[in-house]
Amino acid sequence: MEERKNEVRDFVERHLQTRECLETLFRLGLDDLIGDRRYNLKKHKEVIVGEEFVRWLIDKDQAKTMEEAVEIGQRFIDYDFMCHVQSEQPFKNTSLLYRFKGGFDAGDNTWRPMATDDAEDEYVKNQGTEKELTEFSTRRKVQSVFAKTIDPLTCEKSFVISSYDIVYNNDLPSYVAWKIDVVFDDFQWTIFRRWKQFVTLDGSIMSRSSKKKYQLEPLPPVRRNPLDKFDVDFLDNRMTGLNIYLRCIKDNLGNAFSDGAVKKFLKFIAPIQHGDIKSPNFVLPFKFVDY
Repeated sequence: MEERKNEVRDFVERHLQTRECLETLFRLGLDDLIGDRRYNLKKHKEVIVGEEFVRWLIDKDQAKTMEEAVEIGQRFIDYDFMCHVQSEQPFKNTSLLYRFKGGFDAGDNTWRPMATDDAEDEYVKNQGTEKELTEFSTRRKVQSVFAKTIDPLTCEKSFVISSYDIVYNNDLPSYVAWKIDVVFDDFQWTIFRRWKQFVTLDGSIMSRSSKKKYQLEPLPPVRRNPLDKFDVDFLDNRMTGLNIYLRCIKDNLGNAFSDGAVKKFLKFIAPIQHGDIKSPNFVLPFKFVDY
């Protein structure tokens, strides 16, 4: 059992390293190589030419030799980031066409894997060849890592505002960014959210009936004089009120909220916005689609 765990752990580590490599290449402009091509009288959309990819890697100082560039391409195939457009071909320094199995999100500089097709998975499990079953098992292993199987409703968790920053625009205070330290079991990260994001969240997840039934805490009151919204005493009191609000959500997440509300809250505290802080190899420990 321990040997199996180590094997999966090594696989995951290599997969993460490969994904980081791919994200680096897209930041260097790999997107420019992807386009529609014709091969054997058939048009293939959003593909890359093997030999062009090899030359590009060398030009961008990501590979020293053609052999090293081919190894990089093959690694993307081995870890299910790329495939040949028609058959099970290895990566070659030729005119063969390959397609990436996902896309690069320039907004947060991360790779988004392609969603799997449940019907295809069902076919492979029931009627697939030995090779298809092996590939299916590998893909599921990767998915299980990138959608960690912890239950966000029942696991140990906390959401605590530890401080705040006043953000300035043209030397004038513009808004307050609340620093929230998030913990789910052994996973930790930090997010920054504005007051208006709390207001939007509250309006979308807390129905009147739920507030009354479960006696949920309201958001702290709004400052009547907008000129005083950066007053230190007011901000300290608001931080206390927001922490009570977040603690109330945490304590009632499993019973007071609908599935849709849980999903919205998980997106609110996920480190997917600009400025959020997470480790380089961060893996979100839950998936939104389950809720």
